[in-house]
Amino acid sequence: MNTKNWIASPEFVATWKDAFRDAKESFLALSDNVSASTKRERTGRLWTLVQHPYHGIHLLAIDMQPSETPHALWLRVWVDQRHQSIYDHLLSLGAPEISGKQAIVNANQKPQPSWQSQLRKRGISLIGLSYRLSDLSFLGDRQIAGANYVESVMNFFTWLISNLGTKA
Repeated sequence: MNTKNWIASPEFVATWKDAFRDAKESFLALSDNVSASTKRERTGRLWTLVQHPYHGIHLLAIDMQPSETPHALWLRVWVDQRHQSIYDHLLSLGAPEISGKQAIVNANQKPQPSWQSQLRKRGISLIGLSYRLSDLSFLGDRQIAGANYVESVMNFFTWLISNLGTKA
């Protein structure tokens, strides 16, 4: 089975969920008040959400739509606008290399409309960056796809937090 068919398969969804379950302790170790979850939406989109992983960062999301081609893995960071300096600093860094693959950065990402209304009620306003990883060859090997997913996400978190060490 080629990478495209594998990523679109139910087995890949199970691999994504298993990988997240295996990595959850690492996500939760990011800070004291972090929470994390993974889900598959009705549209088929796969989400991994990490809330409050670092001071000033409200949410990290890793998502993919296996039924859309070309495939891409999105790593999104939403910063509380009261911490604009964190957003500005991340934007100035550009896109990281993740698992040997260069990401592409997109600025001024807004949360989903349903999130925005919930956040607005709590007086929270977010601004975000998304990093798009379009070379998913590291997920192509069924035997190690889950481990490679965890490694790529943790590489991104390590890059993110190491670059914020002096900004929090």
